[in-house]
Amino acid sequence: PLLAGLMIVLMAGIFGTKIGGRNIASTLTWIVWISMLTIVLIPLGGRIWCMICPLPVLGEYMQRGATTQVRAAKQGRSGNYFLGLGKRWPRALRGPWLRLLLFLVLGTFSASLAAQPGWTAAAILLMIILGMFMSLVWELRSFCRFVCPVASFISSYSAVGHLMVRNRDARICRSCKETSCLRGNANGWACPYGLSVPGIKRNADCGLCAECFKSCPHDNVSLGWRRGAWGDRLSSYGEAWQVIVLLVLAVLYSLTVHSPWWEMRDMVNVVDKASWPEFGLYAAVLWIIALGIAPLIFWMASGFGLWLSEHPQKNTEKNATTHLRLHKRLFNTSVGRVFKNTMPAVIPFGLALWAAFFFDTVMVNFTFIWLGFSDPFGWGWDLFGTAGMPWVQIWPSGIPWIQAGLTLSGVFFSLKKGYCLWQDVTPTKTAAIKGFVPTAAVLLTLATGMLVYFTNY
Repeated sequence: PLLAGLMIVLMAGIFGTKIGGRNIASTLTWIVWISMLTIVLIPLGGRIWCMICPLPVLGEYMQRGATTQVRAAKQGRSGNYFLGLGKRWPRALRGPWLRLLLFLVLGTFSASLAAQPGWTAAAILLMIILGMFMSLVWELRSFCRFVCPVASFISSYSAVGHLMVRNRDARICRSCKETSCLRGNANGWACPYGLSVPGIKRNADCGLCAECFKSCPHDNVSLGWRRGAWGDRLSSYGEAWQVIVLLVLAVLYSLTVHSPWWEMRDMVNVVDKASWPEFGLYAAVLWIIALGIAPLIFWMASGFGLWLSEHPQKNTEKNATTHLRLHKRLFNTSVGRVFKNTMPAVIPFGLALWAAFFFDTVMVNFTFIWLGFSDPFGWGWDLFGTAGMPWVQIWPSGIPWIQAGLTLSGVFFSLKKGYCLWQDVTPTKTAAIKGFVPTAAVLLTLATGMLVYFTNY
């Protein structure tokens, strides 16, 4: 069904009206879908969108030579028979950097893409074609794992999601010789993400495709609902950079796309104004801040926090003993390791700012959603009787309150998470507080600035 919907979006973008607010390609993609993803799907379901995402479907049909059927292989490293070359993705490109850079490109042009349905359709079509090509050259869902720009957003924030795939009994997995969850068999396809169920420790890796439920011969796979605090960790520096870049984009989107200053709005939209020099300046500033300045600030905060956590205030005998314990614990702890291990603290605040942005987007553009559904191509249709409705905003006076509440809740959970992460770095609570103070100061400063901006105080 979503693949059929995606085809309608493509046709609307190519053949429909060029007015973004009256074309379902723009409204469904940049208002409905991304808002639902941010506000509902990721916080509740983690990477559940990857289960139903239509982008890789055609490529996967080609790679498998089947739609719903399962084809078993008699020999080989996989338990299934695949078409194509089946090459392994290059090791040098296996981190999150490539998809992060592609997401940054997409984010840089997003305002222009939203304003021009044809550009939206072209971007979606390009990802579909790229996914189809990669499925015939590289194994499994290499596109989703290493290239898809949307995966940067989903995988980073899926840490807070409640839905997760885990094994029921670790002992059964340890005694399993078939590893059908990884290799596949006659009942289910090999894991598109190259995972075995006992190796799934965090939501960021698993796309919830459900193949392991069918392939596991021991019925040892469960779909769990996390009730306690999330414990996902970042596996690389690239993932740490990723959550910081997403935070920067969340801030800049509110400051530019929804800006009260027309100069900022014109700078990011090259479709209407064709101001390429100004847009180039904006893009350069965005990339420098996102990839350089912001990560450097958090890196320096981590280093300063590490230095503070190593120095007790008073040189008493008790503190001298504590100091010795700290040095034993922190002797082999580098700033980079602290930076990587504590950057998950940024995730709740970043997701909250994205939610604040998209709440504003939906409530202001609510009318255009109904216009798009009733007249998807802008050809004068009125399928649901809403094509002629006047522009109405939903509770415009309440938008600042919602944004302020999201900002406060996001920074609260970030502070709480950051303190817990620093407790894993240092042996004492006092040292954890001292170590987290610089990073907390950065988060609180940014939150204060966004509160002033959202509430206009």
